[in-house]
Amino acid sequence: MKEAKSGNTTSEKSFGPAGNQTAYFKEKTNSLENINNIKSTGKLSFPVKNLNPRSTRFSGPEKSRMVQVPAKPESKKEENPKTKSRKPILKTLHAGLEWNATTSFKNTKYILSGADSISKPYLLLIPGIWISKDLSERQSVTFSFLPHQSYFGGNKLIHQKADSIFIATKNTNMIKAVGLNFSLQYNYRFYSSWAISGGFGYSKLQKALFQGNLQNYAGKIIPVSMVTLKKPDLINFLQTNIITFKTGIIFNPGRFQVGANLIVPLTDVSVTSTPLRTLNGQLFFRFRIK
Repeated sequence: MKEAKSGNTTSEKSFGPAGNQTAYFKEKTNSLENINNIKSTGKLSFPVKNLNPRSTRFSGPEKSRMVQVPAKPESKKEENPKTKSRKPILKTLHAGLEWNATTSFKNTKYILSGADSISKPYLLLIPGIWISKDLSERQSVTFSFLPHQSYFGGNKLIHQKADSIFIATKNTNMIKAVGLNFSLQYNYRFYSSWAISGGFGYSKLQKALFQGNLQNYAGKIIPVSMVTLKKPDLINFLQTNIITFKTGIIFNPGRFQVGANLIVPLTDVSVTSTPLRTLNGQLFFRFRIK
């Protein structure tokens, strides 16, 4: 038989046995059915068993043409430092009582005496009050008020006057003065229970004890008498308002504080022509109530 092809050419196909002719027409019929199915459904179907796996290798780009883009590191969430919760203000405040003893480094004779030279040890038992505020684990500030604070002049000369009757010089030496005291100090704990402190003090002097002497032409000093002066006579010899610098060390085991201060007058204690700035030392004991 002859089979038509595209164009004007024809080809002739010969068949042998009848079975071959039947298989040929069956194959043609199946091909036409597949074409009709593609036209109607738009899908191409074929048996999977006709697929023959073949190894295929694609040539990659040259290394010189490759552009390497660094991989972005995974963004780690910044961990916020653990912020310590602030303590309530009442937990950072502390208060208690204070007792102290002050003296000059030259003469400690009148520590237990009042401004009238009479021994009164109970005056050291009059407590003051103190309040402290924690600034951090190591830092704090302390305010203290003492109703009976002594300042010692070290028995130094504060006033001198010629006495024509005895042909000698009358000297007035300051022994001690007492009054109110207010202090504000900064404390820094440098090791365990130990701290150093520094700050300022203000004293309002109310009365003072003086020693009167006579000094003859040979320079011999003869004690005469002691005198206690109060306002308004006191202002003829002393400044009644003095400012001091205080620095010291504190040992704080639990509710107790024991320490020592060095007191340096910043203002001249004397109002006469003879200046007076005597260094004082102080020992104190504090008990924390709150």
